[in-house]
Parts: sequence; structure tokens; C-alpha cells
Amino acid sequence: MSVNIDHQKNSITPSTTTLDIDTTGSLVLPRGTTIQRYPSTEGAFRFNTETDYPEIYLNSNWNEVIQVSE
Repeated sequence: MSVNIDHQKNSITPSTTTLDIDTTGSLVLPRGTTIQRYPSTEGAFRFNTETDYPEIYLNSNWNEVIQVSE
């Protein structure tokens, strides 16, 4: 199921995209400590409150999502 979230209209409606958040909105990730990582499903995305980094579960491992400076 696809949804459109519009905080200005306070509505959630069907959409043709996977998830469409209006341009002034935000998304709060699920968050918790390292031991609270559950479920470990490919593509899961969360914020680790111990490391202060978002992380994604890929190839059967949790990976930190960090900014790489050039």
C-alpha cells in the first residue's frame, strides 16, 4: 500500500508513490539502543540512540549511515 502524508491538510491518503511526505514535513525514524534492534529485516531503517547514527539492515548486518567527507 502506498500513502501520501500531508501535515498541512492533516490527512493520509492513497498515493501512486511508496511514501510521499509534503516538502515541509519530516519523518521520525524508529529509534532505540543497539540491543533493541528488532526486527532485523532487510531494508529496515532506524536511529541508534547509543551511536547517534541512523542505521540500515542490509546483507544480514546493521550498517551505520554516516556522511562521508570529500
